[in-house]
This record gives sequence, C-alpha cells and structure tokens, in this order.
Amino acid sequence: MKTIVMTLIAATLLTACSGPGHRAAFKQMQSDYAGPVYAVQGYILTGDRSQFEQSWNELIDVMKTQDGFVSSRISHGIGNSRLSIVHSEWRGIEDLRAVFADPMIVELESRLPVRARKFEHLFSLGSGGVATASE
Repeated sequence: MKTIVMTLIAATLLTACSGPGHRAAFKQMQSDYAGPVYAVQGYILTGDRSQFEQSWNELIDVMKTQDGFVSSRISHGIGNSRLSIVHSEWRGIEDLRAVFADPMIVELESRLPVRARKFEHLFSLGSGGVATASE
C-alpha cells in the first residue's frame, strides 16, 4: 500500500517538480532533517524497460552495500508510458548524502538509458494518514 501511495504522490510531483531548474531534492539534502528518508525519482525512458532495469540493477547492487540503504523499487507506467518511478528508502538523509557524493554511484546513474531525470523529491516516512484494505 505504501508503494501505491508514494507512486501516486510521485506522479503528482511530476508536474510540480519538473520546471526548469527545479532542484528540490538537492536543497532537501542540505536540510537537518533527522529520520528515515523516502527518495522518489521519475525517469523518462529512452530504451526499453529491460535496459533500464539492467542498468538500475547494476546501480542498486552498489547502493545496497552503502550504509543506510533499506530498500528500492521500480514502478513502470502502464501501457505505452515511458515514465518509470524509482522509490528508495534510506535510514537517514546523511546516508543519502554520502551515496550521491560517491563518484561510482554518480557514474552508474549517468549510464541509465533515460532522456532526463524528470523529477526527484525526498519525503519523510510518516505514520499518519495510512489506510489499508482492511480498514
């Protein structure tokens, strides 16, 4: 359920965060927020999904070895959509900062077969407002 909710939020952010020069995630990484972080990144694919997933798996294999990594998942748009959303959970913002300061991570991410990163945003992992089918 968390994945569905975050995917819907991420799709909404596509419009809000896709303007020229929008660098919200970079600014957010400079914050003094303390707590788990949920990073959402949207990509417009240039190749097929399997190419993206192969490149992403190479990147995530390195990320999984980094301090603070909890999980990551890819959600692809339905039908002929070229949009894919990656959502990753991290123990804290300081761990995320360290990962994206690593030249190997930056290099692997640059190899993703995408036109451009359309948006990225960081979220806290709050406990309020959660609903499940049994509620």
